[in-house]
Amino acid sequence: MRVSSQGNVPHPLPMRNRPLLPGGRHRNPLSTERSSDAPVLVLAGPGPAAEGHPADAIAHLVRADNPDISVDLGYSAGAATALADALARVASADAGPRRGAVVVPLTLAPVPAVERDIRAALERSGLPGTVTAPLGPHPSLAEALHQRLAEAGQARPDRMRMLSVITAADGVVLAVPGGAEAVPPAGVVAVLLAARLGVHVVPAAMDDPGAVRSAAEQLRGSGATRLALAPYAVGPETHLAGLPELARGIGATAAEPLGGHPTLARIATMRYVEAVNAMEAPPAPGS
Repeated sequence: MRVSSQGNVPHPLPMRNRPLLPGGRHRNPLSTERSSDAPVLVLAGPGPAAEGHPADAIAHLVRADNPDISVDLGYSAGAATALADALARVASADAGPRRGAVVVPLTLAPVPAVERDIRAALERSGLPGTVTAPLGPHPSLAEALHQRLAEAGQARPDRMRMLSVITAADGVVLAVPGGAEAVPPAGVVAVLLAARLGVHVVPAAMDDPGAVRSAAEQLRGSGATRLALAPYAVGPETHLAGLPELARGIGATAAEPLGGHPTLARIATMRYVEAVNAMEAPPAPGS
């Protein structure tokens, strides 16, 4: 963090521009002249399609920011605009060497049911391709969660990009979908969010009310009196309909899910690039 000479106003360090993919022997499949060779980025929205589904907003942002990437969108459940249809479009558009697909699940944590549906759809399509890790954990999610808490009146907007700000809530339960096994990975984001807010943040399985109550008791045991519930979720994952009741049960104020936050579009693109890098990497010596 740099400090300017005018009023000691902090400024973020300048970002270094790095190529998305390695140069040299490794051709950049995301460049305009090679876009026809690159796998298609297929965004997999959890659950069935619905009006206002966050996946639509995320897909729009990915397309707008990355015109050289072929992007499609499908949903892991339901008949309308299903993932299978998106993969079928990729297969029918292939010409010459099959491009294949990189499927990015639009969830923050592994959701077993969603992952099974996505992998089954890719296998049935017969396309060469891979399914990436979900969007989380990622350091940028802490800032996005902070913004949602600020919108709910539970944190001061981080206008100065300081790491620690005064919050309305003095303890936060990070509600994680996907069961108990999804909680430890989310702990990384919980630590970063706590550093930003200057309060304790405890992750807990969203689908286990007992775990959420235990997290609230842990926060109150540390002295917290005003709790907030932050959904570590894009929006359509299971159990989100019960969030208001879950928050009331622990005397907390619930923030909105991340929805179509621009951070998710950036991470989805990064997941795609990581997968393409792995596909383009030369085989290991002796393999």
